[in-house]
Amino acid sequence: MQPIDKPAVQAALDDFLNHDIYLHLETTSGAPSALKLERKMVVGAFMRNGQICFSRGVISGDGPFRVGLKLELGWVYAEGLTDFEVDQDGRLLLAGHDHRGRLAVALELSSSTFEYKADVISRCSMESLQTYTSDMAESGRGKIVERHVLVVLPHPDDETYASGGTIAQFAKAGVPITYVCATSGQRGRHMGKPSFATRESLPSVREAELAQACEILGIKHVIKLGLQDKTIEFEDPKVLADRLEQILREVRPSLVISHYPGYSVHPDHNALAAVTMQALSRFSDEERPKVYAHAYPDANSPVLGPPDVVNDISSVAEIKMAAIRAHGSQSQGLLERLEKGQFDTKISDDLRSRFLKRETFWIYSFQ
Repeated sequence: MQPIDKPAVQAALDDFLNHDIYLHLETTSGAPSALKLERKMVVGAFMRNGQICFSRGVISGDGPFRVGLKLELGWVYAEGLTDFEVDQDGRLLLAGHDHRGRLAVALELSSSTFEYKADVISRCSMESLQTYTSDMAESGRGKIVERHVLVVLPHPDDETYASGGTIAQFAKAGVPITYVCATSGQRGRHMGKPSFATRESLPSVREAELAQACEILGIKHVIKLGLQDKTIEFEDPKVLADRLEQILREVRPSLVISHYPGYSVHPDHNALAAVTMQALSRFSDEERPKVYAHAYPDANSPVLGPPDVVNDISSVAEIKMAAIRAHGSQSQGLLERLEKGQFDTKISDDLRSRFLKRETFWIYSFQ
């Protein structure tokens, strides 16, 4: 994207006048995980593929800019717009980025529908999983401490931030690891710093970053559920639990790594964790794998108590940091702020400790 050129944007708006078109409109103040720590209100609205026809469209202001579209029975309005792009498909993509390059508002117009991935599981076959498990078990690379580890998390980069060091340790020991990633992170707020992604390109960017991070960590199989970012809590929990049960029975893990329901801040984290535990509850005590559940630092520790597992990951710190860097669209801003000392010492030390020295988990109980 490039800084808004008012005449160019106005010309693009004029091209859509009096045509039936598709609208993408959203505002966001970011993930609740960060804002709750700062005690700020979380704000967001999202519309994908709304159909409109406007008789007047105007860009106004001196930057950030405002756009108003006059409909037959009302208006579409967005403000805080800073950047734009007219892509190869003729779509007008307008975005407002804050001083740290994070998306705050998007207004996009297209003559055809915006992509909306079907809710379809893309997964490896049982045969390939069995072959992979057998090959790893016979590789002789260190002591096999688990039969198979299944990681169930919502977004690309969750596997790295929450448990990348632990995953890397299992991989180095020759343990097969399968990652169930529920979304492509298509509604992430970070677009790189400086921005190199748009709302439309971000899904493919993040999927490519995920592939690179998994290679670094040693994850050989990824199962993509194809869900929409920030909507998991609105899905039918029984349908999702059925899908996860099917995967669990195929993979037959001895350990599942996920978030702790109710203590993972982000709605997607909590929702996917809840249906994961629902699926696991269908197994008998004898066949159910143990669960390492990750909670965030502001979790209500008096309720959870101290973590059951405090894992020293300093031996694989460089691997985890490489995986963090691989998720560049989401991590560049954070790493830049750390390197420039823009956090106070206590926060910087806490982040480095949490990222590179230790990972903590609670063993989830089904009693």
